[in-house]
Amino acid sequence: MDTDSQHVRLRNDQQETNAETEPDQTEENLRPDNQVEAGISYVSESEIKISGRDNITYNIQVTSSASLRKIIQSLGGEIRPRQVVKPLSSNAPLHQQVEHWFNHDLANDRERFFVITLSIFHGLRYPHFKNIYETLVQMREVIDETEDKDTPTSRFIQSDKLLIEKARAETLSGKTGREEILRFKDDQYTIAIFDLMRRNSRNELLDLLPVLKLVVEKFQNWEVRYLATLAIAKISRLDFDWVRGKVFEPWATDHRAYVRAAVGYPLAYLAEDDEFRSTIENLLTDWTNNRGGGSEAQRYRWTVASVYKQIGSIEADWAMEAACRGLKTIASFEDLDLYLTNAVIHSLVVLSLQGRLTDILLVLKSWIEDDNSKDKKQDQTTRNCCVTAILAFMVLSEVHIELDPEARKVANELEAQVKNLFDIVRRSETEKGEIWQLTVAVGVKALEYRIVKVFDSQVSDAFFDLITRWAHYASNNSRSLDIISNLITQVYVKASRFRQQKLWNRLGHWEVHRTDKILSQLASSAKTQINAIAEGKTSVSLHHTEEASPQKEKSNIKLHDEKKPRIKLQD
Repeated sequence: MDTDSQHVRLRNDQQETNAETEPDQTEENLRPDNQVEAGISYVSESEIKISGRDNITYNIQVTSSASLRKIIQSLGGEIRPRQVVKPLSSNAPLHQQVEHWFNHDLANDRERFFVITLSIFHGLRYPHFKNIYETLVQMREVIDETEDKDTPTSRFIQSDKLLIEKARAETLSGKTGREEILRFKDDQYTIAIFDLMRRNSRNELLDLLPVLKLVVEKFQNWEVRYLATLAIAKISRLDFDWVRGKVFEPWATDHRAYVRAAVGYPLAYLAEDDEFRSTIENLLTDWTNNRGGGSEAQRYRWTVASVYKQIGSIEADWAMEAACRGLKTIASFEDLDLYLTNAVIHSLVVLSLQGRLTDILLVLKSWIEDDNSKDKKQDQTTRNCCVTAILAFMVLSEVHIELDPEARKVANELEAQVKNLFDIVRRSETEKGEIWQLTVAVGVKALEYRIVKVFDSQVSDAFFDLITRWAHYASNNSRSLDIISNLITQVYVKASRFRQQKLWNRLGHWEVHRTDKILSQLASSAKTQINAIAEGKTSVSLHHTEEASPQKEKSNIKLHDEKKPRIKLQD
């Protein structure tokens, strides 16, 4: 046989044949049709696979297109010219470059889904990305089109490095330097790829929902859940009601708090869009008011409180107003319990940590001032809202005092955002401003509603505990101690006669305290001020000789406390 001849080898366990062929100059333009009767599948430019009627699979190595033509035609198939893809100009718009690369340069669906996954989870730590990508490939049943099951290739041949290069991505060191993150070399690819999917592959986008939903429910990492929910938000633009039924509604009543909290990310993202804002507002109103009673209704409202936390974080005037209005509605329910109260307080605390502490305090002031209605029907709702405001004030004071030393160590811009509540009260006291008025009202209402704290099985009045904390915080500043003394005096003057008695008794107890000299000094100062006021007002009696009756002091409202605030701030 001529050594210059081109050869085709047809191999199986039974036979091997050689066939002389003629060279063909059009080899690059030919590809076997994958739909021919003989069961022909294309492997590469030099190999095809044929499944015969005897269930024997033949691997055929082809050294020229002429050989390929003869074999296919002898088996009853046909050769169709492969469409020639014209190279794209480097000056083409980015979306055209990305589309050409995605459709023609990526070899198979595994590579394409790698790119799609990266467009959603851009900048994620590589181990997290790997787990998500493998989950997506498994759930979408992506088949490796280049793998021959009869002769499997080594898993080391397709290296991670090669896959990352094909995706036009790169790995970089993370913030700590102890981990790697994966990202596109060009950040614009994240938007371009999603837009490409939205234009050409809407079905694939919708089919990603179950995968993304599972990622949110399965992964505890906050960043993973956040990125997955943003992708869901973008997909919901195709059909919001459909995504609501498939994702948002199930999440809103999920028994896991972190899953319910995840609803806030996509809904807040959509609320930033004027086109969707009314839709989101109507949804939250429906979840708040139209879900009846029971545990499921409480979970809906808990979720709404969490969503308003995210909406309030949007840097727009309407957002903070809408968030506080929605939180007030939840705090005003007649059947309000600590489960929902804590949800509302959690949202208020998180918003206060974003440089909005003064705004939150003014909102609490308005809630307390509303507690003046004489309408019996409104009495319970306004009282619940007032109590929530008092509890929120107490928690805010603790959170911001504990954060204050740390805030002093960081950059000035952050220091300006994380303010100490007591410092704000101290400045407001000078001119008897709104924050000072709020603080006095909190003290009066806390005594009136007998709000107590439970700590290590010990019960104490919330207002007295607040005074104790502030006194120790300001122990090295005589001016600050004077302000706390003024606060005690103002609360005394505005309190009912029975609450005055209780407050006077507590001051007497503090005054003779043997170990806490700060409280002793503070109590003496406050009693002196109260006596001075009383001397000019004969209606104020200072003959407090009896302790308040324990029977009358049983509290029905409790503020639970621990060594650290119960509210978790990571979400």
